[in-house]
Amino acid sequence: MFNQLHDHLETASELRLLEGKRVLLVLNDAGNFFSHREPLARMLLEQGADVHVIAPGTALAARCKDYGVAYTPCNLSQWGMSPLQEVKTVRSLSSIYKQLQPDIIHHFTIKPVLYGTIAAMRSKARVINTITGLGYIFLSKGLASSLRRTLIKSAYRFIKRSCSQIVFQNEWDATYFVEEGLCDAKRSSVIQGAGVYLDELYTVPFPTNGPIRVLLPARLLREKGIYEFAEAAASLKNSFSDVEFLLAGQQVEGSPSAIPRDLIDTWERNGIVTYMGFQPSVAEMLRKVHIVCLPSYREGLARCLVEGAAAGRVLVASDVPGCRDLIIDRENGVLVKAQSASSLEEGLRYCLEHRDRLHRMGDAGKRRFQNSEFSAERIQKSYLSVYQSVLQDLNE
Repeated sequence: MFNQLHDHLETASELRLLEGKRVLLVLNDAGNFFSHREPLARMLLEQGADVHVIAPGTALAARCKDYGVAYTPCNLSQWGMSPLQEVKTVRSLSSIYKQLQPDIIHHFTIKPVLYGTIAAMRSKARVINTITGLGYIFLSKGLASSLRRTLIKSAYRFIKRSCSQIVFQNEWDATYFVEEGLCDAKRSSVIQGAGVYLDELYTVPFPTNGPIRVLLPARLLREKGIYEFAEAAASLKNSFSDVEFLLAGQQVEGSPSAIPRDLIDTWERNGIVTYMGFQPSVAEMLRKVHIVCLPSYREGLARCLVEGAAAGRVLVASDVPGCRDLIIDRENGVLVKAQSASSLEEGLRYCLEHRDRLHRMGDAGKRRFQNSEFSAERIQKSYLSVYQSVLQDLNE
């Protein structure tokens, strides 16, 4: 139903259609460029493209410049819902697009996708939109969230003919969008994630001493399963005194689903979890960890699980889109029911009661992910095929 792109990987890099083309990468957070989009930018630069990052704020402008990409700040609030602010966002992006005159505009996440595509309607640029997951609005319950979903679906229907290609990270999200009439199947592709430099993780040794450590590496949001993790950890601490539960990730300001810092401090004081903050080095973060846990409500493609598997760590995650494809239950990890602390506790308990199997399960995951479709090189070749296709359509 959707373009998988694998048939075009070998020939894509041979076509230098991106030479001299100006490409805008539009993000809701400048930090996301270095955590997720750097491999894409590297590929674009190697193809001779003129790459610009568009994101709110200026904190990382100098770092982007040092990397070799231009940076332009935009007026975008990641979590705000003020109609006036949203109009300002569209105007800000429209002004930037008019000034830079790009050949391709590539939006990531919901606000850049919706507002950026509207802003690009008067531009001659080709628009590529990447849906990184359904997000908070699609996962939340209640009347207010239902009304917002209706508005957002209407917005997706409004912009779908202005988008040259829409990229999803899993088949479930792609199918949902097509069935809801939010995109055209013929303009849709599935590319599994942003790409991970797997070779850097294969050599991280499995820990052979010290306590068993369970790590949840994610932004501190309710939909990442943080509450369920803390509840399961508190219960398991009563049975296993030699187990540590770790939280690593950025706090999120302004999100209605953000985990309050004072609650995290309370969990730490009570000995339930240890908060490590944001960890810039994935390899170092995983070095003393046995189990990577992500009880998420839904993902686009869970990057932290790919990284954990590549490093030979056991995975425990929700049986939801974006996670379930990465785990063969009881082989390289354990699948649990989403939004269920008791199911998560049961899955973690299985691992803790079968410690002699952890190293073997980790190795099974490492073997499965070697030279996999999740590697940075393969993902960027898939994206290159998307770029090539929209440029070929432009030339025809």
